[in-house]
Amino acid sequence: MMYGLAGALNGCWYSFDTLVRTALKNRGVNEHYLLVTVPTDDKATVILKNLSKQTGAALGVLVGKEENDV
Repeated sequence: MMYGLAGALNGCWYSFDTLVRTALKNRGVNEHYLLVTVPTDDKATVILKNLSKQTGAALGVLVGKEENDV
């Protein structure tokens, strides 16, 4: 997992809402989600609660710090 994160690109091809909807549409049985994100706003919090509600599973969320907080 750490290897994959280290090689990840710092780019965004989807809105957060679109990413979650795509994940739900392509969801398989017993899939769980780990989200690595920058600090989120209230809209993202609602989207995350919806994801958790629709999957019936708790989400793993890792929130990074702002660059000036590092």
